[in-house]
Amino acid sequence: ESEYRFVSFIETTMQRYSDRNLSIRKLTLEFLNFDEEMEVERIDRWLSIAVENQVEDLSLHVPTYGLPMILFSAKSLISLKCSSVIVTRCPSVMLISLQSLDLSYLDIDEHMLHHPVRSCPLRRLWLNGCTGISNFTFLTCSKLELLAIVEPINSGGLVNAGTSSIQH
Repeated sequence: ESEYRFVSFIETTMQRYSDRNLSIRKLTLEFLNFDEEMEVERIDRWLSIAVENQVEDLSLHVPTYGLPMILFSAKSLISLKCSSVIVTRCPSVMLISLQSLDLSYLDIDEHMLHHPVRSCPLRRLWLNGCTGISNFTFLTCSKLELLAIVEPINSGGLVNAGTSSIQH
């Protein structure tokens, strides 16, 4: 019952932000026991409200949850942290304010990172335990000031950032 009350509280709060068109500065969603059948629609709705209400800082740890397309058009998003979620290819990324991207335990490839790194004002990229990246040359000519690659898995490529300002 306490879980039901907690989810009900979040529902009510998110709906209030939506109804009053209140800005959401920061939203953190962390689910340790994610029931995909029960929660996907609800989390999609919360993220939609957050994007519509100009969320700036978003942190998601929802194992096996597939990121919705609306997240890739969050123009107000400055910081995005994703852990253990599923990222599929997205036809267009419009994260025009994104400065910090932290990805942990995701299966991604360099093509999925290419557009955000090149088209966003990204200053910080943190990759922790991500699989599928075999070549880091997509970082060439990026404006990154901080690049962290922790526990790289399947990363036989070299980091070639093309700038001396990156801290390794």
